[in-house]
Amino acid sequence: MPEISVIVPVYNTAKYLEQCLRSIATQTFGNFEAVVIDDGSTDNSLSIAQTFAESDSRFKVLSQKNGGPSSARNNGLRHASGKWIVFVDSDDVAAPSMLHDLLFAAKACKTKIACGKKRSFHGELHHGDILPTSKTRPRSIPAPKAVERCLYQKSFPDYSLWNKIFRVELWNGRELKEGTLFEDLIAVISIFNEVDRIALVNRTLYYYRKHSESALANQGGMKTAVLLDICEDLRDKASENKGAMDEKTASRILKAAENSLLSAGFSILMRTPDTKEFAGYRDRAWHWINAFRMQCLLDGKSRVRNKVASLCSFGGMKFLELVMKRFG
Repeated sequence: MPEISVIVPVYNTAKYLEQCLRSIATQTFGNFEAVVIDDGSTDNSLSIAQTFAESDSRFKVLSQKNGGPSSARNNGLRHASGKWIVFVDSDDVAAPSMLHDLLFAAKACKTKIACGKKRSFHGELHHGDILPTSKTRPRSIPAPKAVERCLYQKSFPDYSLWNKIFRVELWNGRELKEGTLFEDLIAVISIFNEVDRIALVNRTLYYYRKHSESALANQGGMKTAVLLDICEDLRDKASENKGAMDEKTASRILKAAENSLLSAGFSILMRTPDTKEFAGYRDRAWHWINAFRMQCLLDGKSRVRNKVASLCSFGGMKFLELVMKRFG
């Protein structure tokens, strides 16, 4: 039985896929399986994955009709046999020691989750671009603190599924929500809330590629609008959970959830058209911006971009949209 199952959803990433799979194959920790799920690609991604698997028995390839990344990951989870789960996107690159460092951190800190740092890049990632790993010892933080950091989106751990390792039992009976761009946010916050502590590895272990064909680069429309539903639900749950933890911690998480909702409001106004179809979402987004902008300006944990957008919002919705669309 492999110690780790690495789940790789693939859709039309032929130009990047071999580098991704090679970064997994050359890990310093070798006792893993890679479950590669082709999600109905129309380029030669499936052929690349199958050719790669023929030369490395640790890789197995599944093929399905196009259902989106969450559907592919769910399929991968059903076929995983490892004690630990790691997610890698097919256009990204894993640092050579990622599996070793994450597993070591989780075991050393006696946690069910460990997280490393990530770094974005454009174009090609060459061997010399990968940062050398330091020998800093892993540490752990309480899960509520990790949730707070995820919601502020300012420091690690973040709410992405990749750059993390999970004990497999955390996924028992759990599936990622399909048909949304923000399945990471839902899943990671939910899982963090089920454990006591999270291990942190203070080094860059995951490199994610920014390019024009990625799902997030092309986000818009109703798939983006539902981010508001998700963040409203997270705020409601944070408010309901006040009795489950001490008052100070509950207050911090609620404040972080409200900051996340404010950030979602900005995203809705920037990425949805001013049409009847999206009028309800845009009205709600503006409501939350008005509700939390002053709190954001006074909150030292808020991101600078949220503070700038909050300031611009005092000029009205049209002015705010103009600034956001001009400077992103």
